[in-house]
Amino acid sequence: MGYLDKKKKEQKKQLALWILTFIILIISLFGIITTNGRFVDYVISYRPLYLYISIILFISSIYLLNLNTCLILLLCIVINFGQIASKSNLFEEVYDPNEIWTEPIIKKIALTKINGNKTSYVKINDYLRENNPDYIVALNAVDIDFIENLKLNYGNFKVENNIALFSKDEFIESGYNKENNSVWARFMTNNGVKYAIIVTNQEKNYNLNLSDQVAEMTNRFDEPVILVGGFNITPWSYKSLPYFESSFKTNILDGNYPSHLINLLKKPMDYIYTHDGIDIINQEIGEDNGSRYLPVLSTISIRPI
Repeated sequence: MGYLDKKKKEQKKQLALWILTFIILIISLFGIITTNGRFVDYVISYRPLYLYISIILFISSIYLLNLNTCLILLLCIVINFGQIASKSNLFEEVYDPNEIWTEPIIKKIALTKINGNKTSYVKINDYLRENNPDYIVALNAVDIDFIENLKLNYGNFKVENNIALFSKDEFIESGYNKENNSVWARFMTNNGVKYAIIVTNQEKNYNLNLSDQVAEMTNRFDEPVILVGGFNITPWSYKSLPYFESSFKTNILDGNYPSHLINLLKKPMDYIYTHDGIDIINQEIGEDNGSRYLPVLSTISIRPI
């Protein structure tokens, strides 16, 4: 290959890098320059993907000695990282409760959204038996046998409008809010610490008012709240702002929808938020069980004081 051919090839690489850099900058700015609209919300739901792409392009820019694209891509990295970090506690250190408390209060919450065939219930039952959670949240669970089986194994439950909360711990009280389609229950630990679990299932035709209603409902609880849900929005969606304004936090990053896509293309749609006083130790995405939504297993620590 002659000098001119090499030069042309180099110019094509630089042009391709500039085009990709421009595209990633524009989509990274979505949700900052403009926030309203379903299309905007769809674009920003893939922020982790944009972060990874920006890092790869940044490394390529260094290799190609393109300082201008390096600076622009560094801005893209800062934007996407900042948006993700500001909407979660992913980058906050969570201490092992076993090392801090004499009698740590650790609970597991399994969240599963069911919209598959009958075999899905068999796989979900196997998943639940294997993980043995303290609380089970089942969304869109319409199979009577499945629900009745969980009622036998979990003595406390609240089932309303295809939202089911099953608990090993006794309810102090429980209820259903028809206005925002949420099930809730109050609990007390052995040493007198009160907390509540609220389960919401937001449909795809969600709106900001619904998020406001759920957030406002949580503010009426005197105790710290664990908000579990099929939100159908990512934590970095502008429609999630009411939850963060109500002092909720989450540490979810890995996506659980749609189940058939590779991890980088999955979006977090089902997860939990917690108030201060309840730490999220871990959230894990389960294996495909036939539903379009992968199950989520969260481990939390309730501060005993």
